[in-house]
Amino acid sequence: MKLSLELFDVVSYLQEKDVPYLTQGKNVGSGWIELNCPYCGDDPSFHLGVNLKSKRTNCWRCGHKGSALELVKGWEKCSWGDAEGIIKQFRLGVLPVAEPFRATQKIVQREFHLPYGAVSQFLDHHWWFLKNKGFDPEEIISRYSLQACWEMGEFKFRIIIPIYQDKLLVNYSGRAVIDGMVPKYKHCHNDQAVIPAKRCLYGIDEVKDKVILVEGPMDVWRLGPGSVALLGMEWTLHQVCKIVNRGLKEIYVMFDGESLATRKAHKLAHFLAGFIPMVEVLELDEASPHNMFLEDVIKLRKDIGL
Repeated sequence: MKLSLELFDVVSYLQEKDVPYLTQGKNVGSGWIELNCPYCGDDPSFHLGVNLKSKRTNCWRCGHKGSALELVKGWEKCSWGDAEGIIKQFRLGVLPVAEPFRATQKIVQREFHLPYGAVSQFLDHHWWFLKNKGFDPEEIISRYSLQACWEMGEFKFRIIIPIYQDKLLVNYSGRAVIDGMVPKYKHCHNDQAVIPAKRCLYGIDEVKDKVILVEGPMDVWRLGPGSVALLGMEWTLHQVCKIVNRGLKEIYVMFDGESLATRKAHKLAHFLAGFIPMVEVLELDEASPHNMFLEDVIKLRKDIGL
């Protein structure tokens, strides 16, 4: 029987293989998705289009044209026959072709817990750390379901920050509360997490049509709902895909005030501008978003409509 590529559920295949792709953006046409082009060799963005109906592929950077069958053969490094067999395993069914937010990461539900030693009772070290950062400890602990590790275990003397996606606990981070401890943030090991840290977006579940992208969880605590932490100034394609596929109208990038972070913020904004209607960098004179005064946060949120 002749293989029908039109029945190939390319989105399910990409999810299964953990291949980043975009379903929305300025360069994504109706009925198409965009991937990094394997034929370019050094594709810096998503230039290979795959038509969801015909499954034909077209790179608007290097000009390569082909079919999804050829693409699967290349990815799997297999014969044509084996590639056809793989495609037959991913047939379109009654489910929607794509569910945007999960487009780059399929969440596998399994038992997952916070680290050994994490408890709800905070020591003075943890309590005064939050106070000294200008937070109300009771409010922040309750609002973000924080826990603490005492003087034992890998995460000792750290505040444990649960990371959720689609209301599911998928990772956690530990913030050191004693000066001189390195690193300041320590994440769950990738092989133990449901989703690795640099594929997570802290606070994404509370985002609607606009977002402020920041570096760390404490920035989210200060700025409130609608802010999302990349867990560092470095960002990954998986994180960008999740952001773009949310269908956001406005993105504001607000990293720390030091020069390197500012350069990283502009680089991220430049990349996102190809997919989002309005992207802007909000520069700080110094320090971090979590150092902002409450009245300045209120004004910022009012100005951008959060």
